[in-house]
Parts: sequence; structure tokens; C-alpha cells
Amino acid sequence: MVTVRSLVRRVVRRGPRTVVLLQEWAGFGNQLYYLLHVYRRQRAGENIKAVRSRASEPWMAHFAHMRDQLTIAPEEFHWSDRIDPTDWDSLGRFGVDYSREELQSFLTTFILPSLARPEAESVTPSLTVNVRRGDYYWNPPVRGKFSIDQPHYLSVALERYTSIRPHPEHILVVSDDQDWCEARLGFLEGYTHNLRFARDSAGPLDDFTLVCRSQDLIITNSTFSMWAAHVSSLLNDGTSLVIAPAFITRPHRGRCEQLDPRWSIIEDLPGGWDS
Repeated sequence: MVTVRSLVRRVVRRGPRTVVLLQEWAGFGNQLYYLLHVYRRQRAGENIKAVRSRASEPWMAHFAHMRDQLTIAPEEFHWSDRIDPTDWDSLGRFGVDYSREELQSFLTTFILPSLARPEAESVTPSLTVNVRRGDYYWNPPVRGKFSIDQPHYLSVALERYTSIRPHPEHILVVSDDQDWCEARLGFLEGYTHNLRFARDSAGPLDDFTLVCRSQDLIITNSTFSMWAAHVSSLLNDGTSLVIAPAFITRPHRGRCEQLDPRWSIIEDLPGGWDS
């Protein structure tokens, strides 16, 4: 139904600039898909920016070049700006919504220059396991969509990894819930003589940097982890071994579309993904 309000918007929003509204629900990984979308369109000559959200501000403070080139503050959002209608489902598909070259150009331009080695880690681990917990497990509605049997998945992923690269010298566990990891993932000691939990991490930015600077990765169903894996692959000239789950959310409709096809994908778990 066409309303007076929608007609007014069509008339008023005729300015030269298009804006993408970063959503408050979007964490850093999801924000980067919006910003890659903006970057691609800027390269094509469009006048387009993303309007920062409160959730994006802490990250933009660190990635200043990305903030300045790709985004504007909410108070800079003008009444005449055209709002980009692109749906979230049309932003993250690897090889469909963006090419490998576009992804690597984005990373080289905006992520790598700000990626200093964190003080928490002086040695690059041969394998980092990045475990996403957070609201995937403490928030019942979110848990119903995203939770998996993580110990089961990680045991399957470790078997896959060691069948390709046996006896990792170091395994580092990076997570937003180190207490849970230390309580539940002790079995990782069976795969290395040097298992460490990143207790000294200063927070999400340090976690991201630790994962980015790892040689090989086992990640869970997290866009934060996927972006760090893209950076790791680029820093290691494509030699990183990244193991990821095909599962991303319920209802599960086959392989997650954000995954790099060069990664090693766990297509399913014996008995299913449910935790």
C-alpha cells in the first residue's frame, strides 16, 4: 500500500548521496559486509557512505581510514540522502556479492594497515581455535538459531586438521568465554604439547588480531571468525589451512555462503549440529 509518508520520502530523498544504515544488531563481522558493499560501489564511482551505529563506533575508532572513507556519523545523515535498499542476504555471499579480488583489496586498504601485533601474543601459533560463545549460548532465542555442539564439532575439526598437518607445535584458543573453553576443551591437549588459552587478550579487538595473525585456524559459525580467517589467508599468501563448519544458522539450508571455497569445510556432524 502506498502511503503519504512513502510518497513524501520518494520526493524528498533525491539527493546526490546514497547511504547504508549500519544496524545496531550487527556485530563487527556483519558490519564489515556492509562496508565491503559500500567500498565496492565507491570503486564503481558511486557517492555512497555507511551511517555508523553505536555498535560500530568502538571499531571505527581503531580502523580510522575505514571510518573516514566509508562512513559518516549519524548527525551527518541528511534528510535528502537516498537510503540503500540492499537486503542483508545480498551482502555476504562469497563469489556472488563480491569477488576474491574485491575482498582482498578491501582488507589491504582498510584492515591490514591497522593490524598491529597484540601484546598478548609474541609467538605466532601454528594453530588457533576461535570459539564464538556469547549470546549464541546465553540468549535463548539466539541460542535456538546459532548454537551447535561445539566440543563435538571441534573434535571432528581437530581430526580433520591433524590428518592434513599432524602434530601442531602450538594450539592457541581465542574466545569470548575463556572459562567455558578451559572447562570443556581440555581434550585439545591430546593434539599438542603446547596448548594455551588467550587469557591476556584485552578484548574483541585483540582477539581479532590474534586470530588474523595465526597460521592455521579452526573457526566456529561466526562472521567475526570468518573475517579474521580471510585476513589470515591473505597474510599467509593463501597457505593457511582454515577449517570451518558448513552450518551458520537455523533453519540450516546447506553450506554457509560466506565461506571461502578454498577452506576445508565440515559439512555435517555425526548425529547433527544440535547442542
